[in-house]
Amino acid sequence: MLITISGTPGAGDTTTSEKLAQELNYKVVHIGEIQKQLAKQRGITPEKLWEEQEKNPKKLEKFNRKLDQKQVTLAQKEDNLILNGKLSALHIQNAKLKIFLDADITERAKRTIMREKIGRRNFAEKVDQKQEYNEPSAEEIKKQEKKIKEREEKETKHWKKIYNFNYIKDKEAYNLVIDTTDKRPEEVVKIIKNKVKKIQDD
Repeated sequence: MLITISGTPGAGDTTTSEKLAQELNYKVVHIGEIQKQLAKQRGITPEKLWEEQEKNPKKLEKFNRKLDQKQVTLAQKEDNLILNGKLSALHIQNAKLKIFLDADITERAKRTIMREKIGRRNFAEKVDQKQEYNEPSAEEIKKQEKKIKEREEKETKHWKKIYNFNYIKDKEAYNLVIDTTDKRPEEVVKIIKNKVKKIQDD
């Protein structure tokens, strides 16, 4: 089965993809990692690569189309595969399950900060095991919320222009939407596994 998992920044799509892949014994591909590899080949960060290409819309579109084709090619080669990318639901038309994760902006800001402080996997483990951790300050959260909103605005504006698709608002593209605000990673994975079972049984 082909599965796509998309989500707003900090909603947990990367962690969920990895945990689900382990549970189902599927392969997982993070489109964000492919972006990082392409940037690394240029000797710059993904953020810098985006900034450079933003100045040249045609170059930025070409870069996005390159990522699109990589996703499609991977989906053609693998059966039991999870594609984790913001536009994966749009490009992998034959995916049986298309998932979108979202969460409250403040919660997403907290998670993003904690990921940077102690690492994404380490933070996910703490949450799953209900361990205590030092929460970010109100000032840190406010700054991170601003960064997230700016990033979302930039990405959605660009992709809307190319694909006429808004991965956050166009929820009809997904057949499973989960609000992860009050859910631990293992709870999100359990919801998805139940959906997978239902699809397989039908």
